[in-house]
Amino acid sequence: MSWGFGINESRFADAKERIREAKAAYDFDQVGGDEAREQANAAEKALVALIETETVVGPGQGFRATLGGHSNPGHEPREGWANDTITVSLSQV
Repeated sequence: MSWGFGINESRFADAKERIREAKAAYDFDQVGGDEAREQANAAEKALVALIETETVVGPGQGFRATLGGHSNPGHEPREGWANDTITVSLSQV
């Protein structure tokens, strides 16, 4: 099932905490359960890795991020359903 959440105007220093809070507030049981949660965990790791490169946002700067995707049961393709996907977006504000 499709899932997604965002972080609005957080600061570099608070990045990991804000990402965890946004993910914790999302109801994965309503949209794909374990498979969606697994994808969100992977997306969180990817976003943290991007932030830590300081190529988009650096110390003292703000950012916005969105994480989303679609997960099928068992991460297996299903006829008539979207294929599994994960999208991570990071922008400086």
